[in-house]
Amino acid sequence: MMSPKQAIYQSILSWSLPYIRNGLSNTVHVPWWTLLPRRRRRFARSHYEVAQLVHSLSGTIFCEEFTDQDLWFLNVPARTFLERNSPQTLPLYPVFALRIQQLFAAVPDTLKHQLEWAGPTGDWSWAILNQDEKQQMIERLFPQQSAGGTTGSA
Repeated sequence: MMSPKQAIYQSILSWSLPYIRNGLSNTVHVPWWTLLPRRRRRFARSHYEVAQLVHSLSGTIFCEEFTDQDLWFLNVPARTFLERNSPQTLPLYPVFALRIQQLFAAVPDTLKHQLEWAGPTGDWSWAILNQDEKQQMIERLFPQQSAGGTTGSA
């Protein structure tokens, strides 16, 4: 059975990995210089930001309890991610903001003094989606992949 921390990390990964894969799959056979136009750079940047957020989760997702790495994740990558992005620049921003809020709430009181900021503000609870709503969002974000059935379910 997963701890609340692990369940939140699992949710973050289940949103992140398909977003990164589906979004960047169109750029695999594209020469690098075609990514230079402003519109394409913004597109690639949003996927980079998500990858940057989740790249260090593999070291802590298997630990049930909060560790120093979890606190570092909340203090550095999570904070940077939320400050550098917005709902206008990243379609899944509300999903990640909610999960980061949930992580802050799950930090034990004995460790909260190690947090360097209060966490994301605002009510992101509306970003909780069931599996069908999640699939609809993926289809809306990536219509060409979902029509071919390559998105799968996360």
